[in-house]
Amino acid sequence: MPKTETRRIGLSLGADLCWPAAYEALMGRLDLSIPVSRSRVDFEVERVTVEPYDLRYKPRYDLVIDRLTHWFPMSREWIKKIALMDEVYVFNNPWAIQSMEKHTSYCAMMRLGLPVPETWLVPPKQYPARGEDLHTRDIETVVKRYNRLFQLGEVGREVGYPVFLKPYDGGGWIGVKRATDDAALLKAYDDSGLRLNHVQAGVKDWDLFVRAIGIGPQVNVIKYDPDQPLHDRYRVAFHFMEARSGRRRRGSRASSTPSSAGTSTPSRCSARMESCTPSTMRTRARTRRSPACTSTSRGWSRASSGGRSSVQPRSVGRR
Repeated sequence: MPKTETRRIGLSLGADLCWPAAYEALMGRLDLSIPVSRSRVDFEVERVTVEPYDLRYKPRYDLVIDRLTHWFPMSREWIKKIALMDEVYVFNNPWAIQSMEKHTSYCAMMRLGLPVPETWLVPPKQYPARGEDLHTRDIETVVKRYNRLFQLGEVGREVGYPVFLKPYDGGGWIGVKRATDDAALLKAYDDSGLRLNHVQAGVKDWDLFVRAIGIGPQVNVIKYDPDQPLHDRYRVAFHFMEARSGRRRRGSRASSTPSSAGTSTPSRCSARMESCTPSTMRTRARTRRSPACTSTSRGWSRASSGGRSSVQPRSVGRR
Protein backbone atom coordinates (compact mmCIF):
# COMPACT_ATOMS: atom_id res chain seq x y z
CA MET A 1 0.00 0.00 0.00
CA PRO A 2 1.42 3.41 -0.93
CA LYS A 3 1.90 5.88 1.87
CA THR A 4 -0.76 8.61 2.04
CA GLU A 5 0.26 12.20 2.65
CA THR A 6 -2.18 15.00 3.36
CA ARG A 7 -1.84 18.55 2.09
CA ARG A 8 -3.87 20.91 4.23
CA ILE A 9 -5.34 24.06 2.65
CA GLY A 10 -6.30 26.93 4.94
CA LEU A 11 -8.84 29.57 3.91
CA SER A 12 -8.13 32.95 5.51
CA LEU A 13 -11.50 34.67 5.22
CA GLY A 14 -13.18 37.97 5.93
CA ALA A 15 -16.90 38.45 5.28
CA ASP A 16 -16.78 36.08 2.29
CA LEU A 17 -19.79 33.81 1.85
CA CYS A 18 -20.12 32.41 -1.65
CA TRP A 19 -16.63 31.53 -2.84
CA PRO A 20 -15.39 29.60 0.24
CA ALA A 21 -18.57 27.53 0.33
CA ALA A 22 -18.20 26.82 -3.39
CA TYR A 23 -14.49 25.98 -2.98
CA GLU A 24 -15.22 23.57 -0.12
CA ALA A 25 -18.03 21.92 -2.08
CA LEU A 26 -15.85 21.60 -5.17
CA MET A 27 -12.99 20.00 -3.26
CA GLY A 28 -15.40 17.62 -1.58
CA ARG A 29 -16.98 16.63 -4.87
CA LEU A 30 -13.64 16.07 -6.61
CA ASP A 31 -12.36 13.91 -3.74
CA LEU A 32 -8.90 14.22 -5.21
CA SER A 33 -6.05 11.76 -4.80
CA ILE A 34 -2.71 12.08 -6.62
CA PRO A 35 0.12 9.59 -6.99
CA VAL A 36 3.40 11.34 -6.17
CA SER A 37 6.52 9.17 -6.33
CA ARG A 38 5.68 6.19 -4.13
CA SER A 39 3.02 8.00 -2.14
CA ARG A 40 -0.48 9.31 -2.66
CA VAL A 41 -1.45 12.86 -1.78
CA ASP A 42 -4.88 13.88 -0.58
CA PHE A 43 -6.24 17.20 0.65
CA GLU A 44 -8.07 18.75 3.56
CA VAL A 45 -9.65 22.20 3.58
CA GLU A 46 -10.42 24.22 6.66
CA ARG A 47 -11.11 27.82 7.60
CA VAL A 48 -8.35 29.62 9.48
CA THR A 49 -9.17 30.96 12.93
CA VAL A 50 -7.67 34.06 14.56
CA GLU A 51 -5.95 33.51 17.90
CA PRO A 52 -2.72 34.29 19.79
CA TYR A 53 0.32 32.35 18.62
CA ASP A 54 3.97 31.75 19.46
CA LEU A 55 6.18 32.98 16.64
CA ARG A 56 8.07 29.68 16.79
CA TYR A 57 5.03 27.42 16.50
CA LYS A 58 4.63 25.27 13.40
CA PRO A 59 1.44 25.83 11.38
CA ARG A 60 -0.72 22.96 10.16
CA TYR A 61 -1.07 24.27 6.60
CA ASP A 62 0.79 23.63 3.35
CA LEU A 63 -1.13 26.35 1.51
CA VAL A 64 -3.12 29.36 2.71
CA ILE A 65 -5.52 31.13 0.37
CA ASP A 66 -6.00 34.60 1.79
CA ARG A 67 -8.84 37.09 1.41
CA LEU A 68 -8.28 39.04 4.61
CA THR A 69 -4.79 40.44 5.01
CA HIS A 70 -5.28 43.55 2.86
CA TRP A 71 -7.26 45.11 5.74
CA PHE A 72 -6.82 42.87 8.82
CA PRO A 73 -3.33 43.29 10.37
CA MET A 74 -3.51 40.31 12.76
CA SER A 75 -3.93 37.84 9.93
CA ARG A 76 -1.49 39.67 7.66
CA GLU A 77 1.32 39.38 10.22
CA TRP A 78 0.49 35.72 10.83
CA ILE A 79 0.73 34.97 7.11
CA LYS A 80 4.07 36.80 6.94
CA LYS A 81 5.34 34.58 9.75
CA ILE A 82 4.28 31.29 8.15
CA ALA A 83 5.71 32.34 4.77
CA LEU A 84 9.05 33.49 6.21
CA MET A 85 9.63 30.84 8.86
CA ASP A 86 7.67 27.78 7.80
CA GLU A 87 7.76 27.79 3.97
CA VAL A 88 3.98 27.75 3.71
CA TYR A 89 2.84 28.66 0.19
CA VAL A 90 0.48 31.65 0.43
CA PHE A 91 -1.53 33.86 -1.84
CA ASN A 92 -2.21 36.68 -1.89
CA ASN A 93 1.18 38.17 -1.12
CA PRO A 94 0.92 39.64 2.42
CA TRP A 95 3.51 42.32 1.60
CA ALA A 96 1.79 43.53 -1.55
CA ILE A 97 -0.67 45.87 0.11
CA GLN A 98 2.18 47.63 1.95
CA SER A 99 4.70 47.82 -0.87
CA MET A 100 2.68 47.95 -4.07
CA GLU A 101 -0.08 50.46 -3.44
CA LYS A 102 -1.52 52.41 -6.38
CA HIS A 103 0.97 55.27 -6.03
CA THR A 104 4.00 52.99 -6.36
CA SER A 105 2.37 51.20 -9.29
CA TYR A 106 1.75 54.45 -11.16
CA CYS A 107 5.32 55.64 -10.62
CA ALA A 108 6.81 52.32 -11.72
CA MET A 109 4.61 52.20 -14.81
CA MET A 110 5.49 55.76 -15.78
CA ARG A 111 9.17 54.93 -15.38
CA LEU A 112 8.67 51.93 -17.69
CA GLY A 113 6.94 54.09 -20.29
CA LEU A 114 3.52 52.48 -19.89
CA PRO A 115 0.35 54.52 -20.47
CA VAL A 116 -1.00 56.05 -17.26
CA PRO A 117 -3.62 58.83 -17.21
CA GLU A 118 -2.60 62.27 -15.92
CA THR A 119 -2.33 61.85 -12.15
CA TRP A 120 -1.68 64.27 -9.28
CA LEU A 121 -1.21 63.54 -5.58
CA VAL A 122 -2.90 66.06 -3.27
CA PRO A 123 -2.61 66.52 0.52
CA PRO A 124 -5.42 65.08 2.66
CA LYS A 125 -8.39 67.24 3.58
CA GLN A 126 -7.95 66.54 7.29
CA TYR A 127 -5.22 65.43 9.69
CA PRO A 128 -5.52 63.51 12.98
CA ALA A 129 -6.91 65.59 15.83
CA ARG A 130 -4.75 66.33 18.85
CA GLY A 131 -4.30 63.16 20.89
CA GLU A 132 -5.35 60.78 18.09
CA ASP A 133 -1.81 60.24 16.82
CA LEU A 134 1.59 60.07 18.54
CA HIS A 135 2.92 62.56 15.99
CA THR A 136 0.00 65.02 16.19
CA ARG A 137 2.18 67.88 17.41
CA ASP A 138 4.75 67.29 14.67
CA ILE A 139 1.99 67.02 12.07
CA GLU A 140 0.52 70.36 13.16
CA THR A 141 3.94 71.97 12.92
CA VAL A 142 4.59 70.62 9.43
CA VAL A 143 1.17 71.67 8.18
CA LYS A 144 1.49 75.21 9.57
CA ARG A 145 5.05 75.72 8.38
CA TYR A 146 5.22 73.95 5.05
CA ASN A 147 1.80 73.07 3.60
CA ARG A 148 1.06 75.52 0.80
CA LEU A 149 -2.50 76.56 0.05
CA PHE A 150 -3.72 75.37 -3.33
CA GLN A 151 -6.79 75.56 -5.51
CA LEU A 152 -8.18 72.06 -6.00
CA GLY A 153 -10.25 73.25 -8.94
CA GLU A 154 -7.09 74.28 -10.74
CA VAL A 155 -5.70 70.79 -10.24
CA GLY A 156 -8.90 69.28 -11.64
CA ARG A 157 -8.78 71.50 -14.71
CA GLU A 158 -5.08 70.78 -15.22
CA VAL A 159 -5.71 67.04 -15.05
CA GLY A 160 -8.80 67.38 -17.26
CA TYR A 161 -12.39 66.47 -16.40
CA PRO A 162 -13.83 63.97 -15.84
CA VAL A 163 -11.46 63.01 -13.02
CA PHE A 164 -11.41 60.48 -10.23
CA LEU A 165 -10.53 61.35 -6.65
CA LYS A 166 -9.18 58.10 -5.27
CA PRO A 167 -7.06 56.97 -2.30
CA TYR A 168 -3.39 56.45 -3.11
CA ASP A 169 -3.59 52.91 -1.70
CA GLY A 170 -6.11 50.18 -1.07
CA GLY A 171 -8.73 48.81 -3.44
CA GLY A 172 -12.32 47.64 -3.71
CA TRP A 173 -13.47 51.05 -5.02
CA ILE A 174 -13.33 52.37 -1.45
CA GLY A 175 -13.23 56.17 -1.44
CA VAL A 176 -13.27 56.47 -5.25
CA LYS A 177 -15.38 59.40 -6.49
CA ARG A 178 -15.94 60.61 -10.05
CA ALA A 179 -16.10 64.37 -10.65
CA THR A 180 -17.04 66.20 -13.82
CA ASP A 181 -16.47 69.78 -12.58
CA ASP A 182 -14.90 71.85 -9.79
CA ALA A 183 -17.94 71.66 -7.51
CA ALA A 184 -18.13 67.85 -7.63
CA LEU A 185 -14.39 67.52 -7.04
CA LEU A 186 -14.50 69.86 -4.04
CA LYS A 187 -17.45 67.92 -2.57
CA ALA A 188 -15.60 64.62 -2.99
CA TYR A 189 -12.47 66.12 -1.42
CA ASP A 190 -14.41 67.54 1.55
CA ASP A 191 -15.86 64.07 2.17
CA SER A 192 -12.50 62.27 1.92
CA GLY A 193 -11.45 62.95 5.52
CA LEU A 194 -7.98 61.68 6.43
CA ARG A 195 -7.34 59.84 3.17
CA LEU A 196 -4.37 60.77 1.02
CA ASN A 197 -5.70 60.97 -2.54
CA HIS A 198 -4.81 61.11 -6.19
CA VAL A 199 -6.67 63.18 -8.72
CA GLN A 200 -6.56 61.11 -11.88
CA ALA A 201 -7.95 61.76 -15.34
CA GLY A 202 -10.68 59.45 -16.53
CA VAL A 203 -10.13 57.72 -19.87
CA LYS A 204 -12.90 58.95 -22.16
CA ASP A 205 -14.77 56.71 -24.58
CA TRP A 206 -13.06 53.54 -23.45
CA ASP A 207 -14.07 50.45 -25.43
CA LEU A 208 -12.99 47.64 -23.10
CA PHE A 209 -12.67 47.46 -19.32
CA VAL A 210 -10.73 44.53 -17.88
CA ARG A 211 -9.55 43.38 -14.50
CA ALA A 212 -6.77 40.88 -13.98
CA ILE A 213 -6.24 38.13 -11.45
CA GLY A 214 -2.54 37.38 -11.13
CA ILE A 215 -0.94 34.36 -9.47
CA GLY A 216 2.80 34.42 -10.03
CA PRO A 217 3.45 34.77 -13.77
CA GLN A 218 -0.12 33.73 -14.63
CA VAL A 219 -2.48 36.61 -15.45
CA ASN A 220 -6.15 35.86 -16.05
CA VAL A 221 -7.76 38.80 -17.90
CA ILE A 222 -11.48 39.13 -17.16
CA LYS A 223 -14.05 41.38 -18.78
CA TYR A 224 -15.55 43.84 -16.30
CA ASP A 225 -18.46 46.28 -16.42
CA PRO A 226 -18.12 48.99 -13.72
CA ASP A 227 -21.62 50.33 -14.45
CA GLN A 228 -23.31 47.15 -13.20
CA PRO A 229 -24.16 46.37 -9.55
CA LEU A 230 -21.18 45.08 -7.59
CA HIS A 231 -22.22 41.41 -7.79
CA ASP A 232 -22.70 41.56 -11.57
CA ARG A 233 -19.57 43.35 -12.79
CA TYR A 234 -17.52 40.34 -13.84
CA ARG A 235 -18.81 39.18 -17.22
CA VAL A 236 -18.74 35.85 -19.03
CA ALA A 237 -16.74 36.48 -22.20
CA PHE A 238 -14.16 34.29 -23.91
CA HIS A 239 -11.50 35.21 -26.48
CA PHE A 240 -12.42 38.88 -26.37
CA MET A 241 -8.77 39.92 -26.63
CA GLU A 242 -6.26 38.89 -29.27
CA ALA A 243 -3.52 36.88 -27.57
CA ARG A 244 -0.68 38.91 -29.06
CA SER A 245 -2.00 42.36 -29.86
CA GLY A 246 -4.37 42.76 -26.92
CA ARG A 247 -7.05 43.98 -29.34
CA ARG A 248 -10.67 43.26 -28.82
CA ARG A 249 -12.15 40.57 -31.03
CA ARG A 250 -15.07 41.69 -33.14
CA GLY A 251 -18.43 40.24 -32.24
CA SER A 252 -17.47 39.11 -28.72
CA ARG A 253 -20.46 39.04 -26.43
CA ALA A 254 -20.89 38.85 -22.69
CA SER A 255 -23.61 37.43 -20.47
CA SER A 256 -24.51 38.55 -16.96
CA THR A 257 -22.99 35.65 -15.02
CA PRO A 258 -19.52 36.21 -13.49
CA SER A 259 -16.81 33.96 -14.89
CA SER A 260 -13.30 33.84 -16.29
CA ALA A 261 -12.17 35.07 -19.67
CA GLY A 262 -9.27 32.63 -19.95
CA THR A 263 -5.57 33.05 -19.36
CA SER A 264 -4.66 35.50 -22.08
CA THR A 265 -1.36 37.30 -21.59
CA PRO A 266 -1.20 39.97 -24.32
CA SER A 267 2.06 41.51 -25.45
CA ARG A 268 0.35 44.89 -25.62
CA CYS A 269 -2.89 45.74 -23.89
CA SER A 270 -4.85 48.31 -25.87
CA ALA A 271 -7.93 48.00 -23.67
CA ARG A 272 -8.85 51.35 -22.21
CA MET A 273 -10.33 52.02 -18.80
CA GLU A 274 -12.29 54.92 -17.37
CA SER A 275 -10.38 54.64 -14.11
CA CYS A 276 -7.10 52.79 -13.91
CA THR A 277 -6.61 50.51 -10.91
CA PRO A 278 -3.45 48.70 -9.74
CA SER A 279 -4.80 45.33 -10.88
CA THR A 280 -5.74 46.53 -14.35
CA MET A 281 -2.52 48.44 -14.83
CA ARG A 282 -0.32 45.64 -13.53
CA THR A 283 -1.77 43.53 -16.33
CA ARG A 284 0.03 45.81 -18.75
CA ALA A 285 3.22 45.77 -16.69
CA ARG A 286 3.32 41.98 -16.95
CA THR A 287 2.73 41.74 -20.68
CA ARG A 288 6.34 41.00 -21.54
CA ARG A 289 6.59 38.00 -19.23
CA SER A 290 6.81 34.44 -20.45
CA PRO A 291 3.76 32.15 -20.65
CA ALA A 292 2.23 30.85 -17.45
CA CYS A 293 4.19 28.37 -15.43
CA THR A 294 3.62 26.66 -12.11
CA SER A 295 5.14 27.92 -8.89
CA THR A 296 6.64 25.34 -6.60
CA SER A 297 6.96 25.06 -2.85
CA ARG A 298 7.97 21.82 -1.16
CA GLY A 299 6.54 19.78 -4.02
CA TRP A 300 3.17 21.48 -3.78
CA SER A 301 2.86 22.06 -7.52
CA ARG A 302 3.32 18.38 -8.26
CA ALA A 303 0.30 17.66 -6.13
CA SER A 304 -1.78 20.61 -7.25
CA SER A 305 -3.56 18.75 -10.05
CA GLY A 306 -5.34 16.41 -7.69
CA GLY A 307 -5.36 14.59 -4.36
CA ARG A 308 -7.87 13.15 -1.93
CA SER A 309 -9.84 15.83 -0.08
CA SER A 310 -11.49 15.86 3.28
CA VAL A 311 -13.44 19.09 3.72
CA GLN A 312 -13.76 20.53 7.21
CA PRO A 313 -15.46 23.94 6.79
CA ARG A 314 -15.93 24.59 10.48
CA SER A 315 -12.65 23.34 11.87
CA VAL A 316 -11.51 25.46 14.80
CA GLY A 317 -8.31 23.64 15.64
CA ARG A 318 -5.00 25.36 16.25
CA ARG A 319 -3.92 27.04 13.06
